[in-house]
Amino acid sequence: MSMTAPEINPLLNAAKAWFDAGFAVVPSHEDGGKRPYGRWKEFQSQRMGWDELESLLATDRFTGIGVLTGRASGDVEMLEIEGPPDLAVKRLAKVIAQANDFAAIGMRELLMRVTMGCVEQSAGGGLHLFIRVSDGAALANTKLATVEGKVVAETRGEGGFVVVAPTPGRNGHPEGASYIFVNGGSPAKVVDITVEERDLLHMLFSIS
Repeated sequence: MSMTAPEINPLLNAAKAWFDAGFAVVPSHEDGGKRPYGRWKEFQSQRMGWDELESLLATDRFTGIGVLTGRASGDVEMLEIEGPPDLAVKRLAKVIAQANDFAAIGMRELLMRVTMGCVEQSAGGGLHLFIRVSDGAALANTKLATVEGKVVAETRGEGGFVVVAPTPGRNGHPEGASYIFVNGGSPAKVVDITVEERDLLHMLFSIS
């Protein structure tokens, strides 16, 4: 008698990896947008349990997942460099150059730790770098840098939501695009940093 292999649900497996790494995971809205589904605000203080999340994702109503930043995910913040990819790469190069200028105070080493941790490229070509503050609270969503009135670097912190890998592109993204990990990133590699280090990163990403 033959046995049928269990069906693999990549989105469910990914959600479990984010959940096991301490993130508050919520499906992204079934309308294809970047907002979270349902009564998500109640999960900002107490993250959704795995059984409920698994039941939601098993319905196949949802094509994507995201995480609530801030307290719900253990004081996680996400540093974002806006896309498209060519501009994100240029801006990251400026950030790296600035970090090298302040290597004497450990800025280069700090940036290297973060860029080799939990990092994804968004479906729009931006970069998302996740950090977890070990000795204090995540700050609220913060605009870090603007160029000609356009935000080019910002954070998601307390009260924030970020669509995460391996979610396919949302409404308005290029066809076939998706959120993908870079540099071997994964939720388990999220870097713990101090409040002082977080403030240094904010300063570093604020260069215009």
